[in-house]
Parts: sequence; C-alpha cells; structure tokens
Amino acid sequence: MRRTFITLGLLVIATAGTAAGQSEPETASPVARIAFLDLDRTSSESVLGNNLRVRLEAFQFERATELEERDQALQAEEQRLRDAGSVLSEDVRLELSRNIEKFRIDRQRFLEDVQADYVGLQQQVEQEFQLRLAPAVQRVAEQNALGFVFVRPNAIILWADAAFDITDDVILELDRANND
Repeated sequence: MRRTFITLGLLVIATAGTAAGQSEPETASPVARIAFLDLDRTSSESVLGNNLRVRLEAFQFERATELEERDQALQAEEQRLRDAGSVLSEDVRLELSRNIEKFRIDRQRFLEDVQADYVGLQQQVEQEFQLRLAPAVQRVAEQNALGFVFVRPNAIILWADAAFDITDDVILELDRANND
C-alpha cells in the first residue's frame, strides 16, 4: 500500500515538473527482444551434444565390460571352491576363500572408482558443452538483435510462443562451429 502512494507521489511530482515547463531529457528506452533456448533439445540434436554423449556411453561400456570380466573371474573362483572344496586341504581352502574375498573387495573398489570417474567425466562433458554453447548463443542472439535469451526447462517460463524459440538456430551454429 505504501509503495503505491510513493509511486503515485513520484508520478505527481514528475508530472508537475513537466507541467511547470521543465522538460525531461528524452531517452529512448531500448526495446528488449527476447527468445528462449531448449537446452535439452540442443544437447540431444546437436552434433556436439551427440559426440559428448557418445563419450559418456563409451566410458560406461568400457567399464561395464571390465566389471563383467571381474565378475566372471570371481564366479570362477567361487565355483572352484565349491567344486574342489571337499578335496582341498584346509590351508588351500582358506587361501582360496581369502582370494575370493580379495576379489570382492577389489570389485567394490573398482565400482566406486568407476562411479567417481563417471561423475568427473560427466562434469567435464557438461563444462565443455557449456563453453561451446555460450559463443553459439551469443552469435545467434546478436544476429537476431535479442536482448535476452532464456533457457528451457531451467528458467521459469510458464508459456512461450514457438516463434521465439531459437533452438534450431543455436544447433546449426553449434554444428557449424564444431565443423571448424
């Protein structure tokens, strides 16, 4: 309520000043053209986004293959203990059990390392995408004389006219820059 009175008071003072012969300096307010960018689409449809996703998938595939080999070796040792356990001496059976436990611990450590490495690679890939996205967005924004570019789905945009979607232009610019 107080804000309304202050605003009205300033409006009355400004109007009175103009009416008294004081002219306000004329400054043209810039017209802000806005657009939005669908970041998910840009990531999934651009060559850069696809290349980075392939890097992540290749990492996952390599580590899954390595984990499968470790699991097979562990299963072979467990099977060996089951099959020959009754004919082995107590010392040999104990040594085999220790080796199996060592396999399990090494597998768990490997899995934790893979998870940490994946998170690091994912952050690296996201950073690389952001670094290369920014100049592409800037070029498209300058070409279209835009004042603001919002990002979907992160920005709170309840509705947007598709005519303001520059995603296709940014994808083209990213792909063009990726070919250079």
